[in-house]
Amino acid sequence: MSRPHYLVIGAGGHASVVADALIAGGGEVIAFIDREPGAELLGRPVLSEARDLAGFDRTLIRLAIGVGGTRGKVPGTLRAGLIKRLSGEGWMIADVIHPAATLSPSTRLGQGVQLMARAVMQPNAQIGDGTIVNTAAVVEHDAIVGSHCHISIGAILCGGVTVGANSHIGAGACVREGVTIGCDVTIGMGAVVLGDCPDGSIFFGNPAREANQT
Repeated sequence: MSRPHYLVIGAGGHASVVADALIAGGGEVIAFIDREPGAELLGRPVLSEARDLAGFDRTLIRLAIGVGGTRGKVPGTLRAGLIKRLSGEGWMIADVIHPAATLSPSTRLGQGVQLMARAVMQPNAQIGDGTIVNTAAVVEHDAIVGSHCHISIGAILCGGVTVGANSHIGAGACVREGVTIGCDVTIGMGAVVLGDCPDGSIFFGNPAREANQT
Protein backbone atom coordinates (compact mmCIF):
# COMPACT_ATOMS: atom_id res chain seq x y z
CA MET A 1 0.00 0.00 0.00
CA SER A 2 1.40 3.36 -1.02
CA ARG A 3 -0.09 5.29 1.88
CA PRO A 4 -1.05 4.33 5.44
CA HIS A 5 -4.38 2.59 5.92
CA TYR A 6 -6.43 2.91 9.09
CA LEU A 7 -9.41 1.55 10.96
CA VAL A 8 -10.99 3.99 13.40
CA ILE A 9 -12.28 2.51 16.66
CA GLY A 10 -15.62 4.12 17.47
CA ALA A 11 -18.33 5.65 15.31
CA GLY A 12 -19.33 8.84 17.12
CA GLY A 13 -18.42 12.48 16.69
CA HIS A 14 -14.80 12.19 17.78
CA ALA A 15 -14.29 9.24 15.45
CA SER A 16 -15.29 11.41 12.50
CA VAL A 17 -12.83 14.14 13.59
CA VAL A 18 -10.07 11.55 13.88
CA ALA A 19 -10.88 10.20 10.42
CA ASP A 20 -10.80 13.68 8.90
CA ALA A 21 -7.38 14.31 10.43
CA LEU A 22 -6.03 11.03 9.05
CA ILE A 23 -7.40 11.76 5.59
CA ALA A 24 -6.02 15.31 5.66
CA GLY A 25 -2.62 13.82 6.45
CA GLY A 26 -2.73 11.60 3.38
CA GLY A 27 -4.03 8.42 4.98
CA GLU A 28 -6.83 6.13 3.88
CA VAL A 29 -9.60 5.31 6.36
CA ILE A 30 -11.03 1.92 5.42
CA ALA A 31 -13.83 1.65 7.99
CA PHE A 32 -15.04 2.45 11.47
CA ILE A 33 -15.20 -0.31 14.09
CA ASP A 34 -17.90 -0.15 16.76
CA ARG A 35 -19.87 -2.31 19.15
CA GLU A 36 -23.02 -1.31 17.25
CA PRO A 37 -22.32 -1.61 13.50
CA GLY A 38 -24.72 -0.10 11.04
CA ALA A 39 -24.99 2.95 8.84
CA GLU A 40 -22.01 4.51 7.11
CA LEU A 41 -19.98 7.36 8.58
CA LEU A 42 -18.19 9.74 6.20
CA GLY A 43 -18.95 7.31 3.42
CA ARG A 44 -17.15 4.43 5.16
CA PRO A 45 -18.81 1.33 6.60
CA VAL A 46 -19.31 0.91 10.33
CA LEU A 47 -18.27 -2.66 11.11
CA SER A 48 -18.52 -4.88 14.17
CA GLU A 49 -15.47 -5.27 16.41
CA ALA A 50 -16.60 -8.72 17.53
CA ARG A 51 -17.27 -10.00 14.00
CA ASP A 52 -15.10 -8.02 11.56
CA LEU A 53 -11.94 -6.69 13.20
CA ALA A 54 -10.13 -10.04 13.20
CA GLY A 55 -10.43 -10.19 9.41
CA PHE A 56 -7.96 -7.34 8.87
CA ASP A 57 -4.17 -7.74 8.66
CA ARG A 58 -2.50 -6.34 11.80
CA THR A 59 0.80 -5.92 9.96
CA LEU A 60 -0.64 -3.62 7.29
CA ILE A 61 -3.37 -1.62 9.02
CA ARG A 62 -3.14 0.73 11.98
CA LEU A 63 -5.88 1.47 14.47
CA ALA A 64 -6.82 5.00 15.50
CA ILE A 65 -8.84 5.45 18.69
CA GLY A 66 -11.97 7.45 17.90
CA VAL A 67 -13.30 7.61 21.47
CA GLY A 68 -13.04 11.04 23.04
CA GLY A 69 -15.86 11.29 25.54
CA THR A 70 -15.98 11.24 29.31
CA ARG A 71 -17.99 8.10 29.96
CA GLY A 72 -17.29 6.57 33.35
CA LYS A 73 -16.11 8.08 36.59
CA VAL A 74 -12.54 8.59 35.36
CA PRO A 75 -12.48 10.30 31.95
CA GLY A 76 -9.42 8.71 30.32
CA THR A 77 -9.77 5.12 31.44
CA LEU A 78 -11.97 4.01 28.53
CA ARG A 79 -9.39 5.08 25.95
CA ALA A 80 -6.55 3.71 28.08
CA GLY A 81 -8.28 0.34 28.31
CA LEU A 82 -8.89 0.19 24.56
CA ILE A 83 -5.27 1.01 23.77
CA LYS A 84 -3.94 -1.56 26.24
CA ARG A 85 -6.23 -4.32 25.01
CA LEU A 86 -5.81 -3.70 21.27
CA SER A 87 -2.05 -3.18 21.38
CA GLY A 88 -1.85 -6.38 23.44
CA GLU A 89 -3.60 -8.14 20.56
CA GLY A 90 -0.84 -7.00 18.22
CA TRP A 91 -2.44 -3.94 16.65
CA MET A 92 -0.43 -0.80 15.87
CA ILE A 93 -2.04 2.23 17.54
CA ALA A 94 -1.62 5.25 15.31
CA ASP A 95 -0.61 8.77 16.19
CA VAL A 96 -3.14 11.21 14.71
CA ILE A 97 -1.59 14.58 13.88
CA HIS A 98 -3.61 16.92 11.68
CA PRO A 99 -1.41 18.79 9.18
CA ALA A 100 -2.90 22.06 10.48
CA ALA A 101 -1.57 21.44 14.00
CA THR A 102 1.46 23.49 15.04
CA LEU A 103 4.31 21.78 16.90
CA SER A 104 7.50 23.29 18.22
CA PRO A 105 10.53 21.15 17.30
CA SER A 106 11.15 20.67 21.03
CA THR A 107 7.68 19.23 21.72
CA ARG A 108 7.83 15.67 23.05
CA LEU A 109 4.99 13.33 22.14
CA GLY A 110 4.05 9.94 23.56
CA GLN A 111 2.58 7.08 21.58
CA GLY A 112 -0.95 7.17 20.18
CA VAL A 113 -1.36 10.92 20.69
CA GLN A 114 -3.98 12.94 18.81
CA LEU A 115 -3.37 16.56 17.82
CA MET A 116 -6.29 18.04 15.92
CA ALA A 117 -6.56 20.97 13.53
CA ARG A 118 -5.05 24.24 14.83
CA ALA A 119 -3.84 22.65 18.05
CA VAL A 120 -0.66 24.41 19.19
CA MET A 121 2.24 22.78 21.03
CA GLN A 122 4.77 25.32 22.26
CA PRO A 123 8.47 24.79 23.14
CA ASN A 124 9.27 21.96 25.57
CA ALA A 125 5.64 20.89 25.91
CA GLN A 126 5.22 17.18 26.73
CA ILE A 127 2.16 15.12 25.75
CA GLY A 128 1.64 11.65 27.23
CA ASP A 129 0.57 8.41 25.55
CA GLY A 130 -2.95 8.34 24.14
CA THR A 131 -3.71 11.98 24.96
CA ILE A 132 -6.00 14.12 22.79
CA VAL A 133 -5.26 17.79 22.17
CA ASN A 134 -8.42 18.81 20.38
CA THR A 135 -9.26 21.50 17.84
CA ALA A 136 -7.58 24.88 18.50
CA ALA A 137 -6.39 23.89 21.99
CA VAL A 138 -3.09 25.38 23.17
CA VAL A 139 -0.43 23.68 25.28
CA GLU A 140 2.05 26.40 26.17
CA HIS A 141 5.78 26.22 26.84
CA ASP A 142 7.04 23.70 29.40
CA ALA A 143 3.57 22.30 30.11
CA ILE A 144 3.42 18.57 30.87
CA VAL A 145 0.28 16.58 30.07
CA GLY A 146 0.03 12.99 31.29
CA SER A 147 -1.27 9.90 29.53
CA HIS A 148 -4.84 9.46 28.28
CA CYS A 149 -5.93 13.04 28.93
CA HIS A 150 -8.31 15.07 26.78
CA ILE A 151 -7.56 18.75 26.28
CA SER A 152 -10.84 19.83 24.73
CA ILE A 153 -11.67 22.29 21.98
CA GLY A 154 -10.15 25.72 22.51
CA ALA A 155 -8.76 24.97 25.98
CA ILE A 156 -5.56 26.75 27.02
CA LEU A 157 -2.85 25.37 29.28
CA CYS A 158 -0.52 28.24 30.13
CA GLY A 159 3.23 27.88 30.61
CA GLY A 160 4.47 25.32 33.10
CA VAL A 161 1.10 23.70 33.79
CA THR A 162 1.12 20.02 34.79
CA VAL A 163 -1.86 17.75 34.10
CA GLY A 164 -1.99 14.24 35.57
CA ALA A 165 -3.08 11.10 33.75
CA ASN A 166 -6.70 10.48 32.72
CA SER A 167 -7.80 14.08 33.24
CA HIS A 168 -10.28 16.00 31.10
CA ILE A 169 -9.96 19.75 30.46
CA GLY A 170 -13.28 21.06 29.15
CA ALA A 171 -13.83 23.12 26.03
CA GLY A 172 -12.68 26.70 26.37
CA ALA A 173 -11.17 26.21 29.83
CA CYS A 174 -8.04 28.15 30.78
CA VAL A 175 -5.45 26.99 33.31
CA ARG A 176 -3.12 29.62 34.77
CA GLU A 177 0.64 29.24 34.44
CA GLY A 178 2.35 26.94 36.89
CA VAL A 179 -0.83 25.24 38.12
CA THR A 180 -0.79 21.51 38.85
CA ILE A 181 -3.87 19.46 37.97
CA GLY A 182 -3.85 15.98 39.46
CA CYS A 183 -4.77 12.62 37.96
CA ASP A 184 -8.39 11.71 37.13
CA VAL A 185 -9.52 15.36 37.30
CA THR A 186 -12.41 16.91 35.35
CA ILE A 187 -12.29 20.62 34.56
CA GLY A 188 -15.60 21.99 33.33
CA MET A 189 -16.27 23.83 30.10
CA GLY A 190 -15.10 27.44 30.21
CA ALA A 191 -13.56 27.13 33.67
CA VAL A 192 -10.76 29.48 34.68
CA VAL A 193 -8.39 27.50 36.90
CA LEU A 194 -6.21 29.66 39.13
CA GLY A 195 -4.92 27.08 41.63
CA ASP A 196 -3.96 23.44 41.97
CA CYS A 197 -6.59 20.70 41.63
CA PRO A 198 -6.18 17.47 43.65
CA ASP A 199 -6.48 13.96 42.23
CA GLY A 200 -10.02 12.88 41.39
CA SER A 201 -11.55 16.34 41.78
CA ILE A 202 -14.09 18.21 39.62
CA PHE A 203 -13.73 21.96 39.09
CA PHE A 204 -15.96 24.39 37.24
CA GLY A 205 -16.74 28.11 36.99
CA ASN A 206 -14.83 31.39 36.79
CA PRO A 207 -12.85 31.38 38.94
CA ALA A 208 -13.00 27.60 39.11
CA ARG A 209 -14.18 26.02 42.37
CA GLU A 210 -14.33 22.39 43.38
CA ALA A 211 -17.71 20.70 42.99
CA ASN A 212 -19.57 20.14 46.28
CA GLN A 213 -17.09 22.32 48.10
CA THR A 214 -18.73 24.09 51.01
